[in-house]
Amino acid sequence: MPLPVGLHETVDAVARDRITPSLTVVHTLVPNPETGNTTGFLVVEIPESPDSPHMTDFTYWGRSETGRVRLTDDWVERLIIARTQRYQRLPEEMRATAEVDPLRGGDRWVSHLYFTALPTRGWPEMFAHYTRDSEVRTRLLRRCGEVEREISEADRDQRPWQTVLGGFAKTRRTQRVPAGWLDTWSGEAVESKGWTVGVDDDGPVRLIDLAAGSGRPPGPASDFLDETRVLHRTRDMIRLTAALSDEVEYHGNWLLGVFLDGLYGCRSRLSDEDGGAGAFEDYDYSGFTQASGLQLRTQAEFITSRLLRKLLRGLGTEFLLSQPPFIQG
Repeated sequence: MPLPVGLHETVDAVARDRITPSLTVVHTLVPNPETGNTTGFLVVEIPESPDSPHMTDFTYWGRSETGRVRLTDDWVERLIIARTQRYQRLPEEMRATAEVDPLRGGDRWVSHLYFTALPTRGWPEMFAHYTRDSEVRTRLLRRCGEVEREISEADRDQRPWQTVLGGFAKTRRTQRVPAGWLDTWSGEAVESKGWTVGVDDDGPVRLIDLAAGSGRPPGPASDFLDETRVLHRTRDMIRLTAALSDEVEYHGNWLLGVFLDGLYGCRSRLSDEDGGAGAFEDYDYSGFTQASGLQLRTQAEFITSRLLRKLLRGLGTEFLLSQPPFIQG
């Protein structure tokens, strides 16, 4: 076919403006060098959408064995209800992440960050090759190291510290959730120091960061929240989730959740210096969203912004989302 200049932009415009909700697509031009690259192929990948069903020209379409079919109102309603029900498992998994926190009750005086990613169509042994015993958890450690190097190379000077995928001192397995964990502490966990990353047999990916906030005992609330750390930790986990998803060739959607506790009265040093917002008015914060595998790979900054924008707004530091690397989202 002819390959006029701007053909891929036309495809983007159709997916964005003529379909509701908009579709995310990826296109690859395959020009024919024998014709001076003026002809060839345009390959368009349309991954499973987290927002289906979609409407075009005021009609919802589906597929049958013989071709496309117009969806009835009842059919569309069932699909939308099913999409909503997929979210119901995410709060349960977010609570499970918080319950595995090694520091509970009186041991706490700073805010902790919890990240949870849940595949909508995982399977019982999706990541079991990383969780069953110490040998395979060591394999997870190596894989995290590989992803850490990829992230560090991509970020270069845009991050203030190492990624969340480095600094691990031990591996372990928990029974509360069937998961393998990597910890940054060699002995017991200590408040306001370190983090741990977990991968479940059946797909969930988790993070517990014990040092999202800073303060002095006995608490219970943090004096300050390091939202720059929270932003980069969340983005790192999205990129790890994308890498693990690609590894097992899972092309479905993910539910993503972020939870922070101990925030009441917490301030941001950045907003305090700039005369921004006052103390945070809620004890905790939660944000969640849904994303396709393609979005995890290509829009980590945008997904991070969706998860944390309201938190930053409450702290008076929403401007961080208009700075590199998040401005790319």
